[in-house]
Amino acid sequence: MDPKEDKERERSPKNPLSRRDRALRILLIVLAALAVTAVAAVAVWNLVVVKPSVAPKPTARPDTPVETDGADYEDLWMPYIPEGGRKDDFYTFLIVGRDTGGGGNTDTILLAAYDLANQKLAAMSLLRDTMVNVSWDIKKINSVYNVYGGGGDGIEALKQEVGQLVGFVPDFHVVVEWEAVGELVDAVGGVTFDVPLDMSYDDPTQDLHIHVDKGEQKLDGDKAMQLLRWRKNNKLVNGHVVNYDAEGGDVRRIQIQQDFLKATLQQCLEKVRDLPTILRLGRIFLENVETDLPLNSVAYLAQSAVLGGLSMEDVTFHTMPYQGGMVWSRSLRGMQDYVTPRADELLKLVNQYLNPYNADLTRDSLDVMSIQADGTIASSTGRLADTKHNVLWLEYQAAQNAPPEETEPPAPEETPPEESGGPETPEETALPETPLPGDTSPTVTLPVEPAPTEAPAVQTLPVESRPLPDGIPIA
Repeated sequence: MDPKEDKERERSPKNPLSRRDRALRILLIVLAALAVTAVAAVAVWNLVVVKPSVAPKPTARPDTPVETDGADYEDLWMPYIPEGGRKDDFYTFLIVGRDTGGGGNTDTILLAAYDLANQKLAAMSLLRDTMVNVSWDIKKINSVYNVYGGGGDGIEALKQEVGQLVGFVPDFHVVVEWEAVGELVDAVGGVTFDVPLDMSYDDPTQDLHIHVDKGEQKLDGDKAMQLLRWRKNNKLVNGHVVNYDAEGGDVRRIQIQQDFLKATLQQCLEKVRDLPTILRLGRIFLENVETDLPLNSVAYLAQSAVLGGLSMEDVTFHTMPYQGGMVWSRSLRGMQDYVTPRADELLKLVNQYLNPYNADLTRDSLDVMSIQADGTIASSTGRLADTKHNVLWLEYQAAQNAPPEETEPPAPEETPPEESGGPETPEETALPETPLPGDTSPTVTLPVEPAPTEAPAVQTLPVESRPLPDGIPIA
C-alpha cells in the first residue's frame, strides 16, 4: 500500500480526531521536544544556550495574494501595545499542527504562553472554523496558511491573523507534523499505561483497525496511535456492523487521552539524561518540527523548564470560548458552518493566561467577527476586509425571496371575419325586411362593429439576478 494513501485514510473525516485530541497531541510533541532539547543541545551539540530575543514590533503582514477590494489591513487593525511594557521572561507561541506532507491546511492551531519566571505554561486551542476578518469568501482561520502559499508567508500571515483575534501577535511559531507521537513513544522504549477498557474498532474502508486490551501494559508506538485514534467500539451483529460508545462517552474518552499523553511526557522527561534516547528524540524533533526559534534559544527555554521544575500540574489547556453559526458562501452557493468568539469570555481568558503585557488588553484590542440576525457579518473594529460579502448576500436573499411575476391570461381565440373584395369598410347587416304586425316604421340599417383582432401574447421572462462573482473556494 502506498504510504501516502495510508496516511490519507488515517485522517479521513469518517473517523476524525476531535479538536481537543489533536491539540493535546500537538502540545505533547512540543513539550517533549523542549524537555529533551536542553540536554541534547548542551551534551550532544555542545551549544551555548541563548535567551530568546523578542521583537519590539511584529513584522509586516505579507502581501495579500487575493483581491482586497481596496481594504488595507494596516487600516483595519494595528497591534495595540499597552503602557507599562511587557512582562519579564514571558514568551508567546503560535503552535500549528499540519497535515501530513507539509502542504495542507493547518489542522490544529494553538496559542501558547510560557511564563518562565513563574514556571507556568498555558495553551488555548483556536478552532479551525473560527471566522476571521479576511477579504476572501471562506473566512475560516485554517485557510489563511494556504491562501498565502504556505511556508514562511503562510505562517507569518497566520500569526498576524491570530494577533487580530487576541490583541497581540505571538512572538514565535512552531509547526509540527502531528503524527510524530508514535515515534516519540517508540523512542523512549514504550509507555506503560493502564488502559481502562477494551478497545475494538475496525473500518476496512480506512484500513483503520484498533485493538487494545484493557489493563496495565507497555504500549509501543503503533498501539499508542490506536489508543489516541479510538473514539468508539464496533462489532459484527447478524452480518451488520454496529457502533456503540463506551461507558462515560466523550468525556471519558478525552480523559483517557489526557492521561496517556501525560504518561508519555513523564516518560520523556525521565529519559532526558540517556544519550541514545536524546539522539532519537532530537531526530524526531528535527524531522517533525519547524520553528523560527534558533536552536540555542530552544535549548534555553527547555533548560529553564527542566531546571525550573515545570510539571504537568503547571500546564493548563483551554479552548477559545465560542458560539456556532452559519454564513452564506458566494463561491459555494450555500451556507457554511462557522464559530465566532464570545468576546468578553475570550478577553478574560487571554488576560489571565496569555497576555504578554503588564496591563490588561481591552475589547478595542481585539478584531472579533460576529454573525448578525439577518445573516450579514460584522467586525468589532467596524471595518470589514471583504467589502462585497454583505451586499451580495442581501441581493442574493432578495432574489430568492422575490414572488414570481404575475402574467395576464392569453385572449380567447376568435374566428376571423371572412375576407371580401371590397374596401375595408364596416359591414352592414339589415334588420328583417318584414315588419312586425302593426309596425309602420321604416327599415333601419345599423353598422356592425368590426370583430376584435387578437392581441399578441405577452411573453414574461424570468427575473434575472445580478451575476454573483466567485470568491476563493477554500474549504
